[in-house]
Amino acid sequence: MKKLFTLCLLASSYVLAQEITLKDTSSSLDITIYNNNLGFVKQNKSFKIPQKGYHNLSYEGVPHSIVIDSVIPTFSQNTTTLYSQNFEQNDVNYKSILEYYKKNNLNVNYYEPTLNTTKKKIARGKIISKVQNIMTLQNNKGKIQSIAISDIYFDSLPLALQRTKPSLSWRVFSNSGKQDVALKYLMNNISWNANYTLDLNKPNANLKGWITINNNTGIAFENANIYCLAGQVNKVTPVSNPRVMKKMMVRAEAMMDAAPIAVKEQSMSGYHLYTIPFKETITKGSKQINFIQKPEVHYEQIASINTSMPTYQLSREKKLSFDHVVQIKNTKANGLGLALPKGIVRVFSKDDEGKTHFIGENRIKHTANKEDIKIKIGKFFDIKASVKQIKFKSTNTTFDRYLLSKIETKVSNQDKVVRTIHIDQTHSGYGKYELHSSCSGLCQEEKLSATRTRYVLNLKPKEEYVFTTTYELD
Repeated sequence: MKKLFTLCLLASSYVLAQEITLKDTSSSLDITIYNNNLGFVKQNKSFKIPQKGYHNLSYEGVPHSIVIDSVIPTFSQNTTTLYSQNFEQNDVNYKSILEYYKKNNLNVNYYEPTLNTTKKKIARGKIISKVQNIMTLQNNKGKIQSIAISDIYFDSLPLALQRTKPSLSWRVFSNSGKQDVALKYLMNNISWNANYTLDLNKPNANLKGWITINNNTGIAFENANIYCLAGQVNKVTPVSNPRVMKKMMVRAEAMMDAAPIAVKEQSMSGYHLYTIPFKETITKGSKQINFIQKPEVHYEQIASINTSMPTYQLSREKKLSFDHVVQIKNTKANGLGLALPKGIVRVFSKDDEGKTHFIGENRIKHTANKEDIKIKIGKFFDIKASVKQIKFKSTNTTFDRYLLSKIETKVSNQDKVVRTIHIDQTHSGYGKYELHSSCSGLCQEEKLSATRTRYVLNLKPKEEYVFTTTYELD
């Protein structure tokens, strides 16, 4: 009998569990944002249990894109037992309220039709059915009437529908007193990317980097420590195994905990972590944060082209068009020396009057420290070049294979400044071959690979240079 009484008491406590709202704890919000539309949140919440027993803990205002399988609450009191977890969000509108009243067989208020059009009679009844904008109701006397939806009103919003914000709730058994919960979860619909501006001053450039955070989670994050991870973190969709999800969470948490607030950038586990060195609010929509400012970056402007040695007979002279490439050696000695996340670099330059103009943009990949940066921003207007074949001979039989191709390359700088020109020439590497060129003086030859050679020219204004290349395959 005593055991039965105890079970009844526990059941009664479960049914009458008190709803408790979790409160924010200051300086407790950390967010790691990834490139692939993923975020990881760590925050602390506090609550007070008035008496020992079963309780519902409610946390309103979580992201609507929360990955519910990833939520990990850790309570400060070891005696607190978590029984269940729910994610709730009510889409409250007139239709959903009507459906709720109908489903739960509840009374609604309505204006009963009368002959007096200036004064309406108020009645109560239950919804039987709905056809478009007409509701069929049965009043307390059993009378059935058809009422327009606009003639129905409600005393108040039902308690079950009052939670209009996305919310987490936990059913717990806990001792009385104040305690905290450390909450961790993944969320979708948040990402970041890097964008750069490069002002080409002489002799050095001014590089600025901006982190742009796109927050489409449905909520803002106030006064947060922000960490941005550069790299592609594997993301499994859908998550069918909670153990796999938990491993992902542990890995993500380690990423965040490894970053002291004073560190702006560090290499970590094959990624690069950027820590914003101040607390910031991530509003809904987009937000930009300045994270790189390097005012003395040495750079080169190069006219570059990739060509191939013709192994066939050319019928006419070929004109060449050169890419405009801004090249930066990514070293401390060169004014940089940073791991740069992928993003768009927009390049600006001043005219003779000192006015700034946009001259092109392009994307860079994730770039490691000491890895050169090459930004192709357009085509050079005043670098002219042409190629013509001055000798060709070819035989290809069962017992004999021979090829001789000799070309003449003419390059001129029509600009008013000295220009560095790169001509990267590719040739076939099959069989026994010889490659010769007349590149000398103003021209330097660099072997890039077994089948690729670069010819580097530094031409003064209005200067022209001609060289030949011979490819012989036997």
